[in-house]
Amino acid sequence: MKNTIRTPLGILSVILLLLAGTASASAQTEDSELTAIRRQIERYEYRLAESSLEDYVERHPGHAEAWELLGAIRQARWDFAAAAAAYRKALDLGRENAPLLRGWIEAEGRSRSNISLVFRARRLKRSAERALELDPYHVETRAILAAYYYLLPGFLGGDKQRANRLVEELVELSPADGYYLMGVRAKEEKRPDATILDHWVTTLQYNPQHSAALRALGKYWMDQDSTALALDYYRRAAAADPDDPTVYLSLGRVYRDKRVGMEEESAEQFRKALEIDPFLAPARMNLAEHYETVGEKQEAIGEYQRLALNNPTYRARDVRRRLRRLIRPATAGDTIIGAFSSMPARLVR
Repeated sequence: MKNTIRTPLGILSVILLLLAGTASASAQTEDSELTAIRRQIERYEYRLAESSLEDYVERHPGHAEAWELLGAIRQARWDFAAAAAAYRKALDLGRENAPLLRGWIEAEGRSRSNISLVFRARRLKRSAERALELDPYHVETRAILAAYYYLLPGFLGGDKQRANRLVEELVELSPADGYYLMGVRAKEEKRPDATILDHWVTTLQYNPQHSAALRALGKYWMDQDSTALALDYYRRAAAADPDDPTVYLSLGRVYRDKRVGMEEESAEQFRKALEIDPFLAPARMNLAEHYETVGEKQEAIGEYQRLALNNPTYRARDVRRRLRRLIRPATAGDTIIGAFSSMPARLVR
């Protein structure tokens, strides 16, 4: 089975690979410019790449692939409302592939209020259906579509039987992924904990290295205040999928928990997450908070400034408040402005 995409950076990576071979021989000038932008992305120069793409689509407003890549960059920076708008433009121009549809669904879901999503539910469901047609073995897409079928009322396309059928089909295609999704569905339906755990334990019987099930069990035991079991499952998840930054983020949060109180270990996990995904905003926020907790003021300021630059829409008000508190009031304005203006255009990890 194909891996799920766990972070906005993962979506960008897939779309970048997809676009790498789409150059047209009749548009060599445009392609060479997009190639240069891809190089910027590979060097993590996201702000520069985003600016370059915005200029590019202004000059080539009908270039669907460029709009798609712009959406992926914005999503990697956690600017979900702007990402959704760029993805929508690509879709309206006739661009269609599974990563694009998944990116648009996630960006819409993260940027809209629940009430607003109700009015878009039918269209989002149709997009999930089409994404699954294009990529029938993608576990996360199947889970999203099953959730739509289960949660939506009938007049919006809800169908509990179809939801159950999607899960049953997955059990036949891949038992480990199928039982994992059964556990997800059981949790969403608020079934007894024993039922949820049974599905995820069965998943591990089929595949002891199933990282999604290991992460789910880690979160379950953390919610149950069992930090020892949570750490065990998260460590196993990290061993099963060492390139997943969200596992290190979760490990760091467990270490930071007041019942564990292992601050230095937590910081190391957040740094590991950021080595893999420098734009994983929650990891950057947690690392900055760690530095505050241990009294490393300048390091905290630096991380908050990187967060404001890399992910300007992520908890922006809170980040500004924390910077004001850390910088002396008498020089706060000058110091913040000077710090931001002195940051290099190329983002650092």
